[in-house]
Amino acid sequence: MCAACRYEGVDHNPPPDTHRSIVRLRVAAVLACVACIVGIRLFENRIIATIINECDVNRQSRHPTAEVLRAIRALKLITCEIDTQVRVDRGDENWRGVVRASVTTPVRMRYGVDLDRLDATTIAYSPIAEARAGLIVLRVPYPELLATEVFSERETIDVAAEGLRLRSVGGEYYLGLARRDVPEAARSLVLRPADETRVRDITVNQIKELVSKIIGEDVLVVVRFAESMT
Repeated sequence: MCAACRYEGVDHNPPPDTHRSIVRLRVAAVLACVACIVGIRLFENRIIATIINECDVNRQSRHPTAEVLRAIRALKLITCEIDTQVRVDRGDENWRGVVRASVTTPVRMRYGVDLDRLDATTIAYSPIAEARAGLIVLRVPYPELLATEVFSERETIDVAAEGLRLRSVGGEYYLGLARRDVPEAARSLVLRPADETRVRDITVNQIKELVSKIIGEDVLVVVRFAESMT
């Protein structure tokens, strides 16, 4: 060491411990940078894998879209929904015993009228009406069943086997038959007379409200069902 450096107390050759500490700090900084880059890459890969998994070009998406095979024009107005349920029983009885299976499934029936069957002859207007600006008489077809929705995911089942019949064999077989016949049984449901009257009353009120919103509340609307409309 030169005399000047020795005089000023400056040491150009730091002790070995200080040099090793500097090296360790540099190595730690490099490792931290590498870890950060690796973490970012892993996060990016995870996001990309999630997107590919949600909609893979090589297989069907988790949320398949509907392909329109045919579009049909319809002027059908749904006026009433009926929530009910359908029960289907299937089973067999022979010398080996009895096996029974039943499925009870919620069903929603949608009733409405076909507005496409309306024309100028089904609407009558009179400017004279008591305490009203006018009177409109609208003849519509009777409400009919437009759609039936079956909620199979909310079904309840009951399977019983007696004698030599096995629940795991015969019970499952007849349970499958019952489930198969649920949609047809739902479409075959018929309303009781009281419920049919209720559907007609709701339909009348729905059409009245719809027409009144279009032409105004000051015009009296009368809805009547036509016996025959083609």
